Amino acid sequence: MKKLNAFVLAIALAGTLSVGAAAAGAQSITAALRPDITVVVNGVEQKKMTDMTGKQVYPLSYEGTVYLPIRALGDVLSHDAVWNGDTQTITLTTKERLPAFTNIEGAEKAIAALEAEITALKSAGTYEGRARQYAEYSAKLDDFSDDLDLVYAQISDDFNMGRVSYDTYRALMARLDKVTERRKAAMDALEKKTIADTSGYQTAYDYNKARLNELDTALKTVEAKISALVSGSIYTERVKQYNTLDKELSPLQTQQRELMDNINDDLRENRLTYSEYNTLSTQADGLDNRMKSARESLEKKTISIGDDKPGQAPGSADYRSFAAQIADLEKRAANDIKNAESYKPAQGSNNNKQAYRSLLAKLDALDKEADQLDDALEGDYRQGKLTQAEYRSLEKSLDKIEDSLDHAEDRLDDLYDDDDDWDD
Repeated sequence: MKKLNAFVLAIALAGTLSVGAAAAGAQSITAALRPDITVVVNGVEQKKMTDMTGKQVYPLSYEGTVYLPIRALGDVLSHDAVWNGDTQTITLTTKERLPAFTNIEGAEKAIAALEAEITALKSAGTYEGRARQYAEYSAKLDDFSDDLDLVYAQISDDFNMGRVSYDTYRALMARLDKVTERRKAAMDALEKKTIADTSGYQTAYDYNKARLNELDTALKTVEAKISALVSGSIYTERVKQYNTLDKELSPLQTQQRELMDNINDDLRENRLTYSEYNTLSTQADGLDNRMKSARESLEKKTISIGDDKPGQAPGSADYRSFAAQIADLEKRAANDIKNAESYKPAQGSNNNKQAYRSLLAKLDALDKEADQLDDALEGDYRQGKLTQAEYRSLEKSLDKIEDSLDHAEDRLDDLYDDDDDWDD
């Protein structure tokens, strides 16, 4: 299941945020409902997001970007969302958390409840799962500590203002100190059950390798289905066959691209050695090639058969629009590709290291843009907005740009390997 970490969003929404309507006004689009995406906030998985009526809502995916329902997101991040229809404005404000208790008796009851929860907690089977458990319960213990500080302050104020005697003050403080000790013991018990157990912990290499192996297994299943597929006798039947297997193949291609982005990030952040990166990259590239072959085989058995698809005439508006976008991408990519091809790092130069990272980031951004354009191109083809000839022509032009970007990135990575002592 895909996860979206909202920690950065939590920081971004820490104050008051107003979102006004765009100047261009509302536009109609076709987006995909994504119940398969979950939101993780500070390590804690949000299993359900709801609207103001309590109905469950889900993220949307549109042209490579995931959109979250703002009221539900605000609730997840402890923000209130208010809609002003007159000004077309959404205002998010931080919710004020009320103390769970206000006196010593409430504190003792609350710590007893937390102790019981932690005692009953069954450790997750994976390190990642245990880390999420730790994040969830440590947040509860942190809130408890904040509320306990308020009780400490209240008792001190009562004594200073003469509302309680010195003996009463000392007795209450002693009880609070015991609660503080119980909180510390609860935190220690939580750590032992969760993050202190490092079994199943994975390095960046282990994590990426495991995900690639999972992807390989899933791809073999789809490849077998495509190989065993018997083409339908009529076009509408073959389109249905294509769409059925496309729903299994497309997510794998998306996962492969996302995983490759993650592998590249791990290399740049020194979480992978170059040797580890090469191993992972080679496996990821092999999966990508197999997915492309699977796609071609699927098309040959289904939508490429016959000419009874209601496509548009050559040179259609959709074709011209895509051709213009591809030409623009090629123009913008040309200079960065040229710079990568001629790039020569100077030994031990921080400026050169920064230039390398900056140039690689530009190439990555262009590569992601090409991927998004490729997805849109394929989507229009499947919907009959492009003829097969138009699609093949556009795909060929886009593949040429992607190959050039990949070659440029590979050259930079090779140079990075040669000058690996930059980061020593």
